[in-house]
Amino acid sequence: MTLEQLNLCLGIAALLVAAAAFIVALNTLSYMRSRDLELDIRNGWIEVHKAMVNLRVQRELVLLPMKMTSLEAFPRPDCRIAIGALQLPQRF
Repeated sequence: MTLEQLNLCLGIAALLVAAAAFIVALNTLSYMRSRDLELDIRNGWIEVHKAMVNLRVQRELVLLPMKMTSLEAFPRPDCRIAIGALQLPQRF
């Protein structure tokens, strides 16, 4: 095998390695694009879930006084006045 044939074989091998690297790079790029899309979709659902939880908490904070009043947990306003009047002598 002459030096020219050896250089030709090494050149062809280098082209094959470059072609293989190019194919691997394209496959990696397409995988990363699909992975980024999956992450974006997942992050979008996480944001939706956070918003839903936030709205549920706000709804409960709005509805809690009505629920507590319906359960008679808070005394009626006239009872509050009576309780305040009973506690008045104890303060002094």
